[in-house]
Amino acid sequence: MRSYLYHDVFDCFYLALARQADVDVLVTTDRDFERLCENEAFEYVNPVPEDVLERFHAVGES
Repeated sequence: MRSYLYHDVFDCFYLALARQADVDVLVTTDRDFERLCENEAFEYVNPVPEDVLERFHAVGES
């Protein structure tokens, strides 16, 4: 899975768990999951507003 998704092993593990559990929704603040969930049977939900995520990202770069 990791080799064709081009994501770290942890992202792939969470994705595999979501598939195995047959979830309806995957809730995470990890933006990478939006792309990972595009072709999945479940929905990606990020509960944190975009402006807050941008501030987190900016702090991480400083």
